[in-house]
Amino acid sequence: MNAVLDGRLAELSPIWNMRAGPWAAREVRAVAEPVVLHFDGPLKPWKRFIGGGRLFRHRAAYRAYDAFLDQSPWAGWLREQWNGADLRANLAFEMKHWTGWTAGGTSPLEERRLRREHGVAYRDFCLTHPFADIEQGIVSRAGGRVRLAGKPGEVT
Repeated sequence: MNAVLDGRLAELSPIWNMRAGPWAAREVRAVAEPVVLHFDGPLKPWKRFIGGGRLFRHRAAYRAYDAFLDQSPWAGWLREQWNGADLRANLAFEMKHWTGWTAGGTSPLEERRLRREHGVAYRDFCLTHPFADIEQGIVSRAGGRVRLAGKPGEVT
């Protein structure tokens, strides 16, 4: 592919493959309406509690996935996918997370500040970068949100 493109690159907006990590930031959710929300790694919206993951880290995705399933033949399925063992593992991770910083790790408040800074930078990137799909009118920045252009009832 590199030989064919020969340095010519057309970058698409992240709504086509929005990673869950950046989308977890309030600042990013405020500006991006993803077409595909990609959950890479062990954290998945169908695993509400998981050891090694922050408690309710992806709660917006969990709610969106739950609402989607409620309109399908699998309504209620998501709420059946977690149990007490999952919750216990998650709470144990939370305890280590909140106490581990006293042994020289990054404090949870500092982690939160860094995540917010990253979210602000990612938001600004989404709102200013010259993505090819925006230049072609496939995606718009209407109303300060990066989304598919021409949604029904929307003026772009």
